[in-house]
Amino acid sequence: MFTKVSFHQTLLTLGLICLIPCGCATTQKITDDIMGTGPTLDKKIAILPSEDAGGGQNDVHELVPAVVANFLERNCEGLLIVETPALDDALSGVVTSEGNIDKLALAEVGRIHGLSAVVHPRIDDLRLYREKRGIWGFREVHTLLEMALHIRMFDIETTAVLLDDLTVEETVVPHPPAEDEADPLNLDDGFLRSVLFQVTDRATEQICVSLRETPWKGYITQSDGDTFHVSAGQDVGLRPGDRLEVFAMADPIEGVNEQIYLVPGQKIGEIEVEEVFERHSTAVKRAGENLEKSACLMLKR
Repeated sequence: MFTKVSFHQTLLTLGLICLIPCGCATTQKITDDIMGTGPTLDKKIAILPSEDAGGGQNDVHELVPAVVANFLERNCEGLLIVETPALDDALSGVVTSEGNIDKLALAEVGRIHGLSAVVHPRIDDLRLYREKRGIWGFREVHTLLEMALHIRMFDIETTAVLLDDLTVEETVVPHPPAEDEADPLNLDDGFLRSVLFQVTDRATEQICVSLRETPWKGYITQSDGDTFHVSAGQDVGLRPGDRLEVFAMADPIEGVNEQIYLVPGQKIGEIEVEEVFERHSTAVKRAGENLEKSACLMLKR
C-alpha cells in the first residue's frame, strides 16, 4: 500500500533530482543573493575527442572538437579549455564501445583535472538533398547540404547533463555533384569547413550561456592530514589566502536507465589556499572534519 511516509519519501527524492543540475551552484546562488557577487574564478572544461566516423580525406567529423574549442575561446569569457595528452588519453576511455558516456569514469577524470564540465560535440547528420527554392513561379531546383551538430555538456560535480542541444545548418551547395546520392564528404573541403564554422558559431552560444550561469567548482584530489591537494591553481586565478568552502558527498541517486547522479550535501568545513602552482594548489584546513570526503569546493565570498 502506498503510505503517507512513502509519498513523502517520493517527494523528497524528486526534490533532490531537481537540485542535481545545480548542486553547489544552488548554495552559491543563495550566498550571492545575500552577500552579492564577488571575484570569480575561470572554469576549466574539456572537449571529448572526435569519434571515428570512418570518413575520407575531407572528414569534417575529425575537425569538430578543435573547431568547437576555437569558437568557445572566442565567444566565452572566464573559460579555460584544458588540452593535455594525459587528459586526452583519460577522456578517450570514458566513451563506451556503444558510444555512450561512462559518467562515473567521467566524474573521476574531471575531478582529477579540475574540470567544471565536459563537452561532447558530434555531427549527427550530414546529408545532401534537392529542393526547389526561390520566388513562386520562378523556383529552381537546388542541391542543399544539411549539417546537424549535436552538443551535450556534462556537469562534473553531479554527472548531470547541463546541455543537450541540436543545431542545424542548411546551405545551398554552390557546385553540386552530378550524382543524386553523392557523398557529402566529397564536397569541396573549404565549403564543408565554412558550413561547420557557421553551425558551430551558433551552437557554442548555448554553451557560453549555460557555463555563465554555473559557478566555479573545485575538487580535493588528495589529502595528507590537514593538508589538501586541489586540482586548480594559477590557471583559474586561485591565490594564496583564498578561502574555499567544502561540501560533503551525499549518497548517489539512481535515475532513469540506471544513471547515477552524485549529489552534494551540506557544507562541512573550509580550507585556505597556501601554495599555488600552474594547474594545482595546496590548502590547509581551517574548519570542519572529514574534508577529504568532499563533493566539491566553492570560493568563499
